Amino acid sequence: SVNDAPVNSRPWWDAYFQATWDANGGSNQTLYFMQTLVSHLPASEKEYLKAGFRTILDWGCAFGEGVSTLAQSFPNNQVAGLDFAQAAIDEAGVRNAGYEYIWSEDGAINRNFDVIVTSNCLEHFETPLAVVEQHLACCNSLYIVLAPYNECPLHPQHRAQFRVESFPAHYRDFT
Repeated sequence: SVNDAPVNSRPWWDAYFQATWDANGGSNQTLYFMQTLVSHLPASEKEYLKAGFRTILDWGCAFGEGVSTLAQSFPNNQVAGLDFAQAAIDEAGVRNAGYEYIWSEDGAINRNFDVIVTSNCLEHFETPLAVVEQHLACCNSLYIVLAPYNECPLHPQHRAQFRVESFPAHYRDFT
């Protein structure tokens, strides 16, 4: 069961996706947050995403609603989803078929993407900037993060709080 594994471990998420995700409205939240993210992108980022063929990865894709939203919003691009929970990847292929879904046991990204999007995932990590560092090593040009802002108190599954100063102005080759 969910309670038998350490919170936020891969076994915990596999059990959570199988037993609790739908009951807690997970897919509706994913859809809402990705639609909100897309609608609030600055014009320059929207233009970049609409300008031509880009490869986009939704990291922490759950059941794929974000993948579908990104693909519909930017139809000239190739959108894939990655999750470390096999249960999520299996369900994504059913609920939001027609896209590439990548299972990665430890969440590692196995190839470069032009754009990496992560929505409501980094807050689950004790050291989120270490995760960002891994992502940026595989990101060619645009990295987009959606995370709770100034969350207090933290949700029991969240390990990090984000404020403006949580992210450096310059990181690797990214601004």
